[in-house]
Amino acid sequence: QIEAVTDPLLHALADQFLNALNLEIACVDKPSKTKIGLFKDDAESFPDLHAATAAVEEAKRAMDYLLPELRRKLGMPRLGYTTVGGVGGGEWLIEVPMDRSCPTTWIKVSSNKSKKVVRYHPPEVTEAAAALECANERHMFAADAAWKEFLSSFRENYAAFRSATSAVATLDALHALAILS
Repeated sequence: QIEAVTDPLLHALADQFLNALNLEIACVDKPSKTKIGLFKDDAESFPDLHAATAAVEEAKRAMDYLLPELRRKLGMPRLGYTTVGGVGGGEWLIEVPMDRSCPTTWIKVSSNKSKKVVRYHPPEVTEAAAALECANERHMFAADAAWKEFLSSFRENYAAFRSATSAVATLDALHALAILS
């Protein structure tokens, strides 16, 4: 039983499992409901997850790519996206002063009289935000699938890890008894 602790194949397997994980995320006290970020970005180990992560990054770049044109259209060099919670809120909003006109194709989402702004969703932003949302959902599903694949792979080696854990527990007990003797 003690030999299980020194088995080089088991050490290699343990390294393989640990190296697949992003330990900063895996060791958090309060685990997330999603598995996003749990694994290192490795195209070889988790190709679907890698592709989904790349798709999210590309969708975010597409959102950022729209800003210079929106800034030019409105003559607002510092224009950025705004997120507002509550009723009439939303993400990826363009906040424009009330005294400034916007294209008629823009959808008015809300206004704030105290800040004297109106919040809009330009059609191109709405389309890009929908693509980002789809990419985020695919990313979440890919992360969950990678987690199931990881568990399945671990399950195949469960007996070996259980033997090693039992052997370590025995060694720990013997060590404690030796200290007390």
